[in-house]
Amino acid sequence: IASAKDNMILFLDFDGVLHHIRARYNEGFQHVPALETVLRDFPLVKIVISSSWRYHENLEQLREHFSPDIAERIIGVTPTIEPTWQEHARFKEISAWIEMNAYTGEWLAIDDQYGEFPQVGEGKDIQEEAFDMHSAWHPNLVWSRKIFGLRPENLQYLRERLGNND
Repeated sequence: IASAKDNMILFLDFDGVLHHIRARYNEGFQHVPALETVLRDFPLVKIVISSSWRYHENLEQLREHFSPDIAERIIGVTPTIEPTWQEHARFKEISAWIEMNAYTGEWLAIDDQYGEFPQVGEGKDIQEEAFDMHSAWHPNLVWSRKIFGLRPENLQYLRERLGNND
């Protein structure tokens, strides 16, 4: 088992991550097994749901999309920041959760909406150009393309980030 930081939260989006953005109901969550395989190697990582699914499913319903061992690591959901369409809303919701919970550890977010996060440093439009996974738009973002959902390269990047003990 790979080593993981003692304190790590993974903020998890669903649409465009756990399934492609146009997935029909019976096609949903097809990338969950691959994500769970990675997370099982990092048993200290906790999960907070940042997906808009939290608007219409409670915590127990959200957990039902995962295997029991991973579901028990889902510790909450991010708060809703109004208006939800404001700039960097997802990042603001994550920041609010961190503040509300006095969380001081490290965190990553898996999301398909890079525009929900502030650009850090010299970036490029990662939707338009070939995207180098190691020069992320935001250093805490593991970005997946909405038309695919999580791809092997996203999962490899996540594994590298979770195992990085620098």
